Amino acid sequence: MERHFFTFSLLLLFSSLLAAQDKKSVEVVQTGTGNEAELIQENTNGMEINGSFLYSEQHGDRNSIFMEQRGEDNHSVIFQEGQGNRLSSHGLADHTEVQISQAGQENQLFIESGTNFSAISVRQGKDVAEPGVRNEGNIQIGGSDNYVLLEQLGESNFASIAQGVMVNGALIRQAGMSNFAVITQPHLYSGAAIDQTGNYNSVISNQSGEGTYMNLSQTGEANLVTLEQSGTLLEADLVQEGSFNSIKILQDYTYDGMINAIQRGEGNRMELRQKEMHHEIWMEQDGYLNSSSITQTGTDHNFRGKQLGNENSLIVVQEGDFHDALINQAGNGNSATIIQK
Repeated sequence: MERHFFTFSLLLLFSSLLAAQDKKSVEVVQTGTGNEAELIQENTNGMEINGSFLYSEQHGDRNSIFMEQRGEDNHSVIFQEGQGNRLSSHGLADHTEVQISQAGQENQLFIESGTNFSAISVRQGKDVAEPGVRNEGNIQIGGSDNYVLLEQLGESNFASIAQGVMVNGALIRQAGMSNFAVITQPHLYSGAAIDQTGNYNSVISNQSGEGTYMNLSQTGEANLVTLEQSGTLLEADLVQEGSFNSIKILQDYTYDGMINAIQRGEGNRMELRQKEMHHEIWMEQDGYLNSSSITQTGTDHNFRGKQLGNENSLIVVQEGDFHDALINQAGNGNSATIIQK
């Protein structure tokens, strides 16, 4: 079935700064231990300024930064290297571009703003060989047309992105062990992507409104996905590769919902539920001792399922009118049950 969903692109490269008559620039470099920096850009009379640039570096231990830019068309670049670094930012204005890099251990990041038409890029850890350990990233952006990239390289990372009102994009990338990602998009025409590589990863996401999209990829062991979507014109694409994976997707009170779910490995579990009208599910499991439970209630649903391997089980329940189901199983000891009522 051909579907047209809202698409979004995350801004991985930021554009050059806009020139402004009242442009101001600040550069701060700190080397040592226990340093703190509070960076606020505004006019002397407290009024907002536009087109400002902020650059800060911290090299050492136990550093912290508080940043605030008032006005529009601002750009900031923050770099922290060492242990125990913290960054907090409030009050970013519209048309703002932010680039943040934290390299080291025990870094924490919190950004809160009601900005529009802005881009935020955060990277914790240099690469897999030089990870950032026990990092936390929490970004809350209320507004429209915002794009957020949060990348974590290391162990025990936590990433959370919350967006509103509409036309927002979010991308989380995590590499390492014990990562946890949360994305919340409560309004219209927003898209999210999560890419996890490592062990013991988990994802919780909630999307509501019209034209929302989720793309999720997990590679490793013991991964878990819980996704809730409600509204109209929804789509979820998920791929898990590894062992002991679990997927739970709930599309409740939705119209025109689409789920594509693939699991590869052993011991996978999948629970998919759709309510209301015009839904479609395509699912595939490849491995041993996989199980799936599919529930579709309402009108005009379509299900296509494939299981490859041995000792797999599949249960499909469709309640309402104009439902269709097709199951393909290859292997030994598999079972399938279809209930339509």
